[in-house]
Amino acid sequence: MQISDESARGYGCAVANTRSLYDPEINLDCTIRILKRWVDRDGVISGKSGSRWRGGARYWAVLRKTSTLSNIKAWTRSQSYCR
Repeated sequence: MQISDESARGYGCAVANTRSLYDPEINLDCTIRILKRWVDRDGVISGKSGSRWRGGARYWAVLRKTSTLSNIKAWTRSQSYCR
């Protein structure tokens, strides 16, 4: 996912510099940390309440697109480890 080093630091991610975010392990760890914060707070991975986005859609616009979200849901449901 695309994460700025400023955001990474703000969410408590272990990022030494901008290049660190190109490391898949660091990037995914930070992605999960950001997503967890908003999912825990809002109780949804993505959604809208009134005019405000909730869950991961607060941070990532890709989670605001109905077609993209539908594809993500379908793929996740097809994975045996997600049942």
